Amino acid sequence: MMIRKELLIILLIMFFLPLSCTRLDQATPTGTTSLAMEELPADGSIPAHYGDLVSVISLDEYPNMAHLWFQDGEGTIRMVQYSLRFNHFNKFSYLVLRK
Repeated sequence: MMIRKELLIILLIMFFLPLSCTRLDQATPTGTTSLAMEELPADGSIPAHYGDLVSVISLDEYPNMAHLWFQDGEGTIRMVQYSLRFNHFNKFSYLVLRK
């Protein structure tokens, strides 16, 4: 008799649980996204207007490459690739997000 009550409670929970779920609103991005390329200076430096370095990542697919992420005061995000094998920056940087 106890097993039937437990089974009934479980079945009721499984029936009413999906009814309590509601769909969340999709967040809308506030900025514009682009993947424009910008050429770095010939001396191999990072321009000061790129802003602060906020992250450095490496990917398993590219073990000899580091990706440096910069954000300036206006919220623009740029990514610069750095070759660990050849010890230099990629010729181009990528403008990822501009607010």
